[in-house]
Amino acid sequence: MEPSPDYVLDRPAEEDLDELFAIESDPRVWTHLPSGRMTAREEAEAIIVKLQSQWELDGLGPWMVRRTVGGNLLGHCGCSLRGVSGPGASHREPGAFWNLGYRFRPEVQGQGLATSVSRDAIAAAAGVDATCRSWPICSSTTPPRQWSPASSACR
Repeated sequence: MEPSPDYVLDRPAEEDLDELFAIESDPRVWTHLPSGRMTAREEAEAIIVKLQSQWELDGLGPWMVRRTVGGNLLGHCGCSLRGVSGPGASHREPGAFWNLGYRFRPEVQGQGLATSVSRDAIAAAAGVDATCRSWPICSSTTPPRQWSPASSACR
């Protein structure tokens, strides 16, 4: 993906481990679901491997988001294939859907990054397979809602 004036999107890499763990272990990021907070660096290692696998096997996965090339990690955002047996399963399987998810450092929340990168992610998922549904998760405490590309919001 080409850099925009506001952010740069990269595939996950081992070099992201420490910054990813800092984000995922920050209680301010998990006020909606405190039990989801990472407590061990090994959890972040497993996530990096999983995200890399999604990119390799599904052709898409969450991006690492930065302001500049090589800059500090601000968070991650993207679509992951769900409703299938695992990474590499066909997005054409019955029940398959793209799940939109993201986490950002508290210091950059409220600046429109999640909205902007989510739009890119949904477009990328449609580019992989426009017939596969996209279900952004508006909150992990509510059921998935229908995505409306025109309004870029959940209904």
